[in-house]
Amino acid sequence: PTRKRIQRAPNLADGNSAAAILFTGGSASEPKGVLINHASMIAQLEASSMQYNFSDERPLIALQHSDHSIGLSLTQAFDALCNGGSLVILSADKQGDPIEIAKTVREENISYTLATPSEYQSWLSIAAGQLQKCPHWTLAAMAGGEVSHKLLQSFRSLESASLQLLNLYISPGTCFGSTWQGRIEYRKSVLELPLAAGYPSPNQAIYIVDTKLRPLPIGVPGEVIIGGAGVTSGYVNPDAATKGKFIESPFSHLDTNFTTNKWTSVYRTGDYGYLRKDGSLVLVGRSNSDTHVNVRGFQVEPAEIENALVEAAGGLLADAVVTLREHGEDQFLAAHVVFTSQVIPSDSEEFLDNLRMRLPVPEYMVPSAIVPLAKLPLNAHSEVDRLAIHQLPIDESNVVTWSSREMTPMEASLAEVWQGILPASGSLTLTPSSDFFKVGGTSLLIVILQRAIKMQYKVALPVIEFVTAKRLADMALLIESKGAHA
Repeated sequence: PTRKRIQRAPNLADGNSAAAILFTGGSASEPKGVLINHASMIAQLEASSMQYNFSDERPLIALQHSDHSIGLSLTQAFDALCNGGSLVILSADKQGDPIEIAKTVREENISYTLATPSEYQSWLSIAAGQLQKCPHWTLAAMAGGEVSHKLLQSFRSLESASLQLLNLYISPGTCFGSTWQGRIEYRKSVLELPLAAGYPSPNQAIYIVDTKLRPLPIGVPGEVIIGGAGVTSGYVNPDAATKGKFIESPFSHLDTNFTTNKWTSVYRTGDYGYLRKDGSLVLVGRSNSDTHVNVRGFQVEPAEIENALVEAAGGLLADAVVTLREHGEDQFLAAHVVFTSQVIPSDSEEFLDNLRMRLPVPEYMVPSAIVPLAKLPLNAHSEVDRLAIHQLPIDESNVVTWSSREMTPMEASLAEVWQGILPASGSLTLTPSSDFFKVGGTSLLIVILQRAIKMQYKVALPVIEFVTAKRLADMALLIESKGAHA
């Protein structure tokens, strides 16, 4: 009998159509959603395929160990599935546990991992013995942090003949990354730091610019901006702090490939770096125009707090500027505000105290002091002079820091858990600002603490999050953010 021919449905896939919204976990109460289209996803995946060189003799078996809400987990999954590999998904209760991760790498013959440098350091500090027994582990890619001499030495200590290291650059405005071929010759005893984070991936471009978006020469640091196929479609519902991140490219007309494919926008990363003569990218921090600060391990955008202050004031504040200050060993945020000329509360001090208490941001982002000014100081370019504001004196006698206040119920409960683990617990006096590693904690004890917290509060958190939130108050906030109670 003649077979009936089946007519295929037409392929209606459009590379420019939306594929996903990736929430990048903003430092304020609401994360930021980045709209990703299909074409921008493919750009970096093709670069990965060309550089990884897996084969039947060297099969690709990838480990997805990151929390599923983190962008790295998507990269781990697609790198495997788009290259004919296998994906081993680590269960949530094992995520962040270096011992369980190393055990999985060994038992599942994992050949490819992608993690941050701090995660790798945690694995190698706690589970190096097991990782030495992983001959199939041949590629460790890393992104999202500085590669230290200590980390390189830790990898050298594995004495693996087959393990390769790759340093990559991934920013929130691009999908899965922007660089490739960032191989680290870690077996050399002397390497110049900071290491290069690879070269621009195919169909992507990296520019180093000054504050007026003018290109800078080779070797001169400036803001890193990215163009090409990997740039996403931008933030969903951008606010004042993010609307200037995606802009029309000043350089796309220089490459007919970019103009033909309509890759005409660039992403301002806020990162500071330079290009070497060979075209590789070196990152050296955040750009001078960026205002990110690190508050007890939390990345904070002062602009988000400033917007929250102005909005919560209900029209009574015209401007606000937030700066990071130090008080002894404590850090705290200070806000300088300007009232609108039309309406000034009769008791401005009481108004600002109430505003501070009801500010809709996480506790670590609430300014410890709010100081009114008649006007904000400006620099020679008529821009707000943040340096001058940072140097303004503050009456620190009224500043409530983390070490001087009473513990919250969760902090007091968690302090008891610490006391049961730390070696000198009988002689310890803990405060909200106590640092786990400065009161006797070690990399091994942090794993024991992770398991004790899981039993006490019924929450499973990666070890790396405890390492980042190493102060008692920050760790208590982290536990509470997962719905746990004292």
